Amino acid sequence: MTALIFPLQFVAAGGLVFSFEHATVAGKMVLFFLAIGFLWGKYKERRRKFGRNLEEYDFYPFTVTRENFGEFSLKDFRLGMHYFLKNEDYTAARQLIFIGEQSNVRAQLEPALAALDLRPPPSRPAAGEVPGPPV
Repeated sequence: MTALIFPLQFVAAGGLVFSFEHATVAGKMVLFFLAIGFLWGKYKERRRKFGRNLEEYDFYPFTVTRENFGEFSLKDFRLGMHYFLKNEDYTAARQLIFIGEQSNVRAQLEPALAALDLRPPPSRPAAGEVPGPPV
């Protein structure tokens, strides 16, 4: 008669009695924590993908002068540019590009790039090939 009241039980090492009811509760708890971990990971992944504002970084390219005017710092802009070439933060990188376009950074950086002459060397035609017009 006791077999009908209590479901199937087994004795583990140490004399503890476990039933299938305990196993299903433990299984549900494992599934619960697995689901919580999955949702937490999705939240962190989405937050990392969104990124931070440019103002939260140390290399924010504007400084405040004594007269409370904002002054653009090309040094901090370049520091941020090199940081975002190596690290991913699309939100702050977009903001840095926007600020750079507004501050006419291209005109300030082009003379420095022209001095470095970063153009690729001209290619020579292969043997028997007629050279084309210069590019």
